[in-house]
Amino acid sequence: MLEWREGQGAKEAINQAHAYALEQGTFDQKVFYEAFGIFDNQSIEKSLVSEIPLVRILALLDRRLGKRRLLALEESIEQELDWVRAFYVIRMQAEELMEKE
Repeated sequence: MLEWREGQGAKEAINQAHAYALEQGTFDQKVFYEAFGIFDNQSIEKSLVSEIPLVRILALLDRRLGKRRLLALEESIEQELDWVRAFYVIRMQAEELMEKE
């Protein structure tokens, strides 16, 4: 939940608001480009465990993530945010590892 504390700096409040929006599955163009920059400059392994949900989504959609690895993520994906899990399902269906609903 988003909370403003007395004495909190403007930059900290903005960062907290961005983090909250990202948790809710909403973000602006700047956040997307920042996430892509992070994703593009690190390994797929680091991206899959990133604290930034959008980076994890980009990793799920990356072709370097093979079918075996997708299947291995099945248990851990249950702990993900709903909107991140939706991209996992999309990728699983695209790889024909899950039936389309």
